Amino acid sequence: MLTKLHLKNFKAWKDTGPIRLAPLTVIFGANSAGKSSLGHLLLVLKQTALSTDRKRALHLGDASTLIDLGTFADCLHGHDLNSSLDFSLSWVLPKPLEVRDPLQHTQRYLGDRLELDVSLVADKSGQPEVQSLHYGLTNASDVVLDVNLSRGENRKFSLESDHYKFVKAVGRKWPLEEPEKFYRVSEISMARFENAGFLTDFALATETMLGSLSYLGPLRKHPQRTYQWSGDTPEGVGQMGENAIAAFLAAQHEGRKLNRGPKRPIQSFAEFVAGWLKDLGVIHSFIVKPVAAGRKEYEVLVKTHAQALEYQNRTQPKKGNRPGDAFVKWALNNQRTRKHVDQVTLLEHDERGFESFPDDKELMKFDASDRKFVATSSAHPDKPSIAQAADSKWLDWAPALKRHGIEVTFLCQADIQRFHVTTQVF
Repeated sequence: MLTKLHLKNFKAWKDTGPIRLAPLTVIFGANSAGKSSLGHLLLVLKQTALSTDRKRALHLGDASTLIDLGTFADCLHGHDLNSSLDFSLSWVLPKPLEVRDPLQHTQRYLGDRLELDVSLVADKSGQPEVQSLHYGLTNASDVVLDVNLSRGENRKFSLESDHYKFVKAVGRKWPLEEPEKFYRVSEISMARFENAGFLTDFALATETMLGSLSYLGPLRKHPQRTYQWSGDTPEGVGQMGENAIAAFLAAQHEGRKLNRGPKRPIQSFAEFVAGWLKDLGVIHSFIVKPVAAGRKEYEVLVKTHAQALEYQNRTQPKKGNRPGDAFVKWALNNQRTRKHVDQVTLLEHDERGFESFPDDKELMKFDASDRKFVATSSAHPDKPSIAQAADSKWLDWAPALKRHGIEVTFLCQADIQRFHVTTQVF
């Protein structure tokens, strides 16, 4: 787990100072203050670690990566290519890391945290290159082992340590290579010494930490009618959420169970996810099911609130020929088309049925089954009118609704007046 982050000369930040990170870290600030930049650097480091190009010190992005930050100059504070981009990361290791010096068998270094400090500068073509990288292995707060790879004025690298004696191999006097990416000492450079093999462990620890980072932001993949899953288990939901349903189905298939805290009941993966989404007011419930037995195509049915499927269950939108069937079919086909349909969120209320239903004593006896229409209109910023065909009771409610900015349009005015029976409102 990351415990500290420190940036210098990155985008809006001249110097962040040390930022302590906890299991839950909340960052507040004005728009364009640089909050997102903190996450942007971590995403760039992750995609650099995932890149197959070991010679690229920093993979700033392209159309297929997690993020695209443009050029190195775009990333530097003030776009100043004469300044260096510096960052420092500290994290807790999954398990203690032990280093033994093969030339001194009694010498042992054991730590549970690792720190990486990197300085990047622009080369002659304006691309980032490593000026220095430093590793520190700590036990509690004490540094037990440090490694410093730095470029000198002659552009040659040197490998040094205050706690460890690197011994050069006999007959291997070639100069040290450029580091691979921003964190790895190359194998050829390690071969220059008799006892530098442990640096591979430091690089692997860095890759493990960066590989564990996940970006949980708005999913940019549009919903699909069906999703395919052939039984595999994806590594994650994907950078655009494209693997979310496959990951969900894999977790269900494996029987994964979770709970939401100590002494809380163990739930299936589906129940766990649905519970959180319901508490957040996003949905009422959802199911993921195959479109047919033996098929690898699945559909996701989301119920946004308790009454969401009321009219879908009362009609036959796929094969019916009544006006209600046609309307429900049109609504289902166009529910994601912003040109035709605006969606609003309805939150349930213990007394009024919905939060957006007007708090008005003249509407206390309003039909419970019809309150969703009023709540939907009230929740929309434009308060669109409600089209009513044959329910004459709406004539009694129309004046009170109008006071709240909600108009009722009666499609069959003469007929509805003829069949109207006045309801006394208390």
